[in-house]
Amino acid sequence: MRILGLSSPNSGCGYHRVVNPLAYMDGTRFITNFPTDEQLREGWDIILFNRVSAIDSNWPLVRELSGAKIVMDMDDDWILPAGHINYDEYQRLKPRIENNLKLADLVTVTHERLAAKCREFNDNVIVIPNALPFGEDQFTDERTNADALRLFWAGGISHVKDMEILRNPMKRILSLPGVMPVIGGYSDGNAYTKDCWDRMVSSFTCGLKVPGMVLNSLPVNEYMKHLIYADVMLVPLESGTWHGMKSNLKLLEAGCKRVPVICSKVHPYIDGNPPVFHVERQSDWFDYVKDLNKNRGMVKVWGDWLHDWARQFDLRTWNKKREECYLSLIN
Repeated sequence: MRILGLSSPNSGCGYHRVVNPLAYMDGTRFITNFPTDEQLREGWDIILFNRVSAIDSNWPLVRELSGAKIVMDMDDDWILPAGHINYDEYQRLKPRIENNLKLADLVTVTHERLAAKCREFNDNVIVIPNALPFGEDQFTDERTNADALRLFWAGGISHVKDMEILRNPMKRILSLPGVMPVIGGYSDGNAYTKDCWDRMVSSFTCGLKVPGMVLNSLPVNEYMKHLIYADVMLVPLESGTWHGMKSNLKLLEAGCKRVPVICSKVHPYIDGNPPVFHVERQSDWFDYVKDLNKNRGMVKVWGDWLHDWARQFDLRTWNKKREECYLSLIN
């Protein structure tokens, strides 16, 4: 197959749903963000993109020039709750996304809840979950050692409210001896981004009053390097319909590094019964960390369990499903 992938080089969604899947598929693949008419005429079987693309304003011309089938990927809900940091942006994107859903030949999504919503616009929707190429590239289980129990979180500024969940628990947690916070992804590229990140760092580190690590943002093809400093990952997530449309990618990333997870007991972190520590009460954050800090052997045991569970989401396995779907579409 000849597949043209459309993705921005700095897009995490594009990396996991377009760039990396195509990197592990056979055939001719080309990734760009702004294809020229000449590139579109090169004879493609599939054009793959996530949510929106630079050429989605004129799909009839794209089809005419390329002769390709259009595969749209969705890894998240496009209708955000009021008050979300990206609410206004997605209100503007909503008509484009829904038009793309209607016009795509195939829509791929990360789980069945999202599939049900996308089927309101398109009958041809298939679930292909997020997956990683375990053991390759940045997705090895390499980590560093430390005397302290390093509590890890990494993400972006859309998680400001999620991190507020940890503000009070971390005050108790960081009073424990031998515990250290590590937060990854920090960026101060502009005043707004810096303000968001400073709030998240404050929530996670008690205002930097305790020793810890604040790791700067990395390119998407290197971001897993942050996890070499993780012993236990904390994954707070607000409860709600929109939040439940997210994928379980953070569990896969932790499992890749054999890092046990303490997470909110909400979708998507209850899907498939993962071997994690589920938080139902705010006090659970402290209790789980205290127990793991006392029994470091359990850190390795739970990390290995999560790794074994996560291997069902191996990218090479799920790419076979992708290839089957694409071949069926073009044939």
